[in-house]
Order: sequence, then C-alpha cells, then structure tokens
Amino acid sequence: MTQFNPGDRVRHEPSGEEWILYIVYGSYVVPEGWPPTQALAADCTLLERDDTCTCTTAEERAACVSACDEIII
Repeated sequence: MTQFNPGDRVRHEPSGEEWILYIVYGSYVVPEGWPPTQALAADCTLLERDDTCTCTTAEERAACVSACDEIII
C-alpha cells in the first residue's frame, strides 16, 4: 500500500473524487474541504506527491496528527 503524506493529491476510488490530503493517520486519510470526512487509505490512489511535505517517518506523521487533533475532535 502506498504511504500518503499531507498535501498529496489522491483519487478516492469509491466516489471517484480527487482529494488533497489534510491528515494521514494509521490506515485512514482525511481530505481538505467540507464536509469533514475520512476514508480508508487503501481506497485511494496517489495522483501527485506533495514535494513540500517533510513527513518521512511514522513518528513525524504522528506528530503532524497530534498537532491537528483539536481540529478533528
């Protein structure tokens, strides 16, 4: 399975929508936009990698998610 990063552009296969990812955690992704939603990362296909993302390890991704927890809750 492809490991996604925030900012990556993906296609959510069940809906056919293209998303820019806001948060990636575990086996889920959260796209930017409204209404808030989440989906299984396995249901997404990478279209374009965000070259500006600096998350390269699981620890860095976890820190990113922790910083955004207040938005999700």
